[in-house]
Amino acid sequence: RIMTKSALISDDDFSAAVEAAQCLETDEPTSRGNYKIHYDVMLRWFADIKSEDWTADRVIQASLMVYGWMPTILEGRKLPCQYTRDRASGFGLRLGMANNDPSTLPEEDYCFVNGSYVGTSKFLHLWKPDYFAIWDSRVACALAGRPVASRLIERADLVLAYQVAMRRYCGGSPRRNIRDVETTLFRFGQYLTQQR
Repeated sequence: RIMTKSALISDDDFSAAVEAAQCLETDEPTSRGNYKIHYDVMLRWFADIKSEDWTADRVIQASLMVYGWMPTILEGRKLPCQYTRDRASGFGLRLGMANNDPSTLPEEDYCFVNGSYVGTSKFLHLWKPDYFAIWDSRVACALAGRPVASRLIERADLVLAYQVAMRRYCGGSPRRNIRDVETTLFRFGQYLTQQR
């Protein structure tokens, strides 16, 4: 099992999970075609934003866009407290400052969007696709080798360990792309969930 109480994901364990996922032959469902089109559009939109352009409005627009891409919705009742202009503006400033070195983004910002590590991982991945990997229940399932409890998905230590393990794994080879590896893990996790 890769996801343990300590949340340590060793290089060997991460590699084993990816290798197991790569052995699974899956046909990509038709619905994922639109997912890919939307992904490419959002990736271009994020890439066009300059460091100094991460205003409160831009952060809110990007958050809403990310949640429009997810199977869950941004909770309107959370907007007044979670998306105050000052808070969104502060997050935007931190994105701008971390633009050339995303490792300087504070870890507490990893759950900025709707208080969710899943939603924020998608935001951060679209912002820096070569640095941040998307995290969700399917990826967690692939790393655990079995379906996982939903409360584990929002554990900061697991999310941070996953991000570090992904960067180490992909950084070791010019042929490894974060998005490709994450998609492979997602499909494997989806398969494991369907076997339940």
